Amino acid sequence: MYFGGEYVVKMDAKGRVVVPGPVREALQEAADGKSLKLMRHYAEPCLMLTSAGVWQSMMDQVFSYSRLNQSARRLQRIISAAMDCSLDASNRLLVSSPQRNYAQLDKEVIFLGMKNTFEIWDRKTYESWDQESKEQAFVDKDELPALVF
Repeated sequence: MYFGGEYVVKMDAKGRVVVPGPVREALQEAADGKSLKLMRHYAEPCLMLTSAGVWQSMMDQVFSYSRLNQSARRLQRIISAAMDCSLDASNRLLVSSPQRNYAQLDKEVIFLGMKNTFEIWDRKTYESWDQESKEQAFVDKDELPALVF
């Protein structure tokens, strides 16, 4: 299953966000009755929300690398620190204080579908990052593999 779309929602003072219908439906289908996992992103100032199955695949992959490799250890710590999460009766997701602080989440957040995860960004942070990436887009096209559309 591939996740897509961009959805803006509000976060309340307790760190709860109503998960948009299309996001909720995609996650429920992917989770297949299992829990969801919420974790820090490994390279961006955002969070990743995914199914337990995708998380387990990530765990298998990152723990196949040597623990002597510093980058591998960092990934292993981030993926291992994922928290089980579920939606309450009002379809809200509770984001812990440490996770909110890491992603600098404030009043408005964006759910961004990224293949098998949803990234959760602070709206202002994402818009700033998006503007910067547009300005730098394809500066060195040799870094990208040939794209076929």
